Amino acid sequence: MPIREVIARPVWCLLAMCVLAVGAPGSLHAEPADCEPIGRTRDDPSYRSWARVATVTRAGRYCLTEDLNSKSIFDFASGGYATSKSPMWEVEAGPVQIDLQRHELSSNQPVAVISIGASDVSVANGKIRAGAVSAIRLQGSQLISLRSDYAVFGIDGDLLDRSYTRELGPISGSGRTSIPHGGLQLDHMQIDAGSSTRTRFGAVAVGGQRSGNSVTSSRITVRNGHAGIYLFGAGQRIENNTIVLKCADATPSAAPIKLHAADNSIIRNNTIVVDCWSDKPQAAISLIDSRNVVIENNRIIGVKQLYKVWDERPEQRSSVVERGNTFPTLWDRLLGR
Repeated sequence: MPIREVIARPVWCLLAMCVLAVGAPGSLHAEPADCEPIGRTRDDPSYRSWARVATVTRAGRYCLTEDLNSKSIFDFASGGYATSKSPMWEVEAGPVQIDLQRHELSSNQPVAVISIGASDVSVANGKIRAGAVSAIRLQGSQLISLRSDYAVFGIDGDLLDRSYTRELGPISGSGRTSIPHGGLQLDHMQIDAGSSTRTRFGAVAVGGQRSGNSVTSSRITVRNGHAGIYLFGAGQRIENNTIVLKCADATPSAAPIKLHAADNSIIRNNTIVVDCWSDKPQAAISLIDSRNVVIENNRIIGVKQLYKVWDERPEQRSSVVERGNTFPTLWDRLLGR
């Protein structure tokens, strides 16, 4: 497996007080003892600059051995900062288990920190800080669901219609059930995305067009963001997380959780926080063409509406089974209720 390492510099910050009041997930699970270690190679020429951490081309178990950071460097030839166009960690084969072993991957590059092009990949037990667009992205996925999403880019008229049809046509109608299987599993992760984003569309902490993914027992914060979790495809499971949207972007459907064509998905036992003084999203959860979505036993803080359906085509028919969700007041949170 080719490995190209980067200079390391641990980076972390505390979440907002409203999130601390909510609490954090349980203890990180123990790292596996029989995994292939991955760490920087100090005699690698790329050690002094940004580069990719690793490309995984075969199934297996991998462990990160230290904190790694990919940052922009000043290019004297051009007189400006040079950035990487490659993810820090790319997964091209599966099944793969990645244990970060309580270490951190940190990047301010305009690409995902971890890019996944294979099925049945798990990432657990660590931290990811993505200053720009995404922390974890499933390859080949356009994170666009609505005509209003395209409007953010200034696309309108015939060009909007062509783009909308090209991107959403394959997952509309009968195609909505043909979104390929992903099987991504994120567990006991701390993810912070969008702190330095310069994109108009905003950051997405975890996103992609793959079915059957799960995000559990994690804390996800997105700043200047479009969504904390934005997934397409049936059978998504989002459970026992704290998900925080610091500020919405210019897209009306921005939300801490956004699902498209996500039939039979479960959103359960999460604390969903909107931490914005103005320009708040319209709901904690945005749904597009997603049927029989179970939303239960979630705590919603900072926004008054649990979910909003954004269906805009005649064939789109979102439906929800809703139960046991609460909107705790400040006093409730101070008293631990």
